[in-house]
Amino acid sequence: GYVQFSAKQGIQITRSGRSGGFKLDQTFTLVYWLIELAIIESLAVWLAVSAAQEPFCEEAQDWYGEENFLANAELKDQDQLIKALNSDNYAHAATMLNFLIGLDEPRLDLAVKLSPDPNQDRYLILKKITFNAKKQMSTDRLLEGLITAKQQTELVEFVDTREIGIEDFMAAEQTDSPENQA
Repeated sequence: GYVQFSAKQGIQITRSGRSGGFKLDQTFTLVYWLIELAIIESLAVWLAVSAAQEPFCEEAQDWYGEENFLANAELKDQDQLIKALNSDNYAHAATMLNFLIGLDEPRLDLAVKLSPDPNQDRYLILKKITFNAKKQMSTDRLLEGLITAKQQTELVEFVDTREIGIEDFMAAEQTDSPENQA
């Protein structure tokens, strides 16, 4: 057929805009085409696998959006935080979450991806952030899964309540101090 005829003709390989170069015979033309085909297929498979690893909202028929940071936690709380999130114990999980850990420190980051449809579940991601000796960041996903909008609200409210509680405590400490009572 056509492929065999084209392979017999061979391929002329030259530099752009120049004549000369060299011609591949039938065998090397077929090898060249197989290499091209392998590269194209590898790229197609890589793109498909990359897309398949991202969360997809079936109800909205669209991909979940970008990650939105919720909170972070200390590495020492990793096992307890995973256990609390897996058991839907958001009050306990919130006791380990904060917004105070520096971005250049090892930590756990909790993020959420939202569906294009705001009434659909959220995609929760817990990542472990570490740094090597050269201060290069490494990220490992520890936990991923769907939570409802209500569960996300509960988690954020527990964290916000705890943070507000700390602020109220600090304000009360200042008003109860001997200098303010005089």
